[in-house]
Amino acid sequence: MKNYQCKKCGTLIQSNSRPHTNGCPSGSFHSWVDLGKTGDYVYACKACNTVVNAQSHPNSSGCLKGGFHKWYKLGKTGNDTYQCEHCGIVVKTNGRPSSSYCSAASFHRWNKLS
Repeated sequence: MKNYQCKKCGTLIQSNSRPHTNGCPSGSFHSWVDLGKTGDYVYACKACNTVVNAQSHPNSSGCLKGGFHKWYKLGKTGNDTYQCEHCGIVVKTNGRPSSSYCSAASFHRWNKLS
């Protein structure tokens, strides 16, 4: 399975094949970018706050903020839910995620939700 993100509206889905293009809320057709295979690590883009579970460093193309994603590995996928009080992203990791590279502050400040 792969991660796909529309570079126009930001919709992120996991699928075994490239998603259909019709119905984009930002303009008639989705423009899907293949971010790579799904996996056991949580990555977040410092520029647009997109979060993906990936096997390895995701494709950098198609960042919603223009240009390229700036991906940073936050940790291994797990059952603990955390939210950063600075940027608001929510991740599910095995233990506390990395605090590096927050988009809204010098570091993430994680609060455990579950």
